[in-house]
Amino acid sequence: MPTVFDKVNYSDASIGFAGASGTGKTTLAHALAALLPGKKLVTNVTRKVAVAERGTDKGQEDILRYYMTELQKGVDEGGCICDRTIFDVCAYSLASGAWTKDKVDGILTLYTRCEFYPQYLFYVPIEFEVMESDPHRDKFIKDREVMDKHLRELLTEYSLGFTVVKGTVEERMKIIENSLK
Repeated sequence: MPTVFDKVNYSDASIGFAGASGTGKTTLAHALAALLPGKKLVTNVTRKVAVAERGTDKGQEDILRYYMTELQKGVDEGGCICDRTIFDVCAYSLASGAWTKDKVDGILTLYTRCEFYPQYLFYVPIEFEVMESDPHRDKFIKDREVMDKHLRELLTEYSLGFTVVKGTVEERMKIIENSLK
């Protein structure tokens, strides 16, 4: 069945998903990448940093640097789909106490002006519980509501516009498709 993805060239667009851990961002990024072959998929970047270092100043700096590098590569290759954004990194940094609000303000002010800011930004809210026993999940899985609160505040204050996607994967993909029209 034809979709909007078949008709429109999004080769230069970057698409980002923002949301707390376990909300389905990576699932959506993979589903969208399957519909947009050739688009660089940036996912699981936080896993480059040890779980114990996540939430520390050094760990969050490393995660930020990894994302910036991967997002820049995506722009250089004609756009990308990313399962997290710099908003996520900043929200986790605030939730953990690793960064001050002033530091986050400076980072997000620059992010909203840079070439790898996503042309399409999708916020994925918490809708269901996740297993806490997943070894790849960070220590904030138990406090993801706190992180989500910070993320919503940052998106409202700094984003250039975002679309909320919720429901089943199929419902979420329909929202994304309608947003890309």
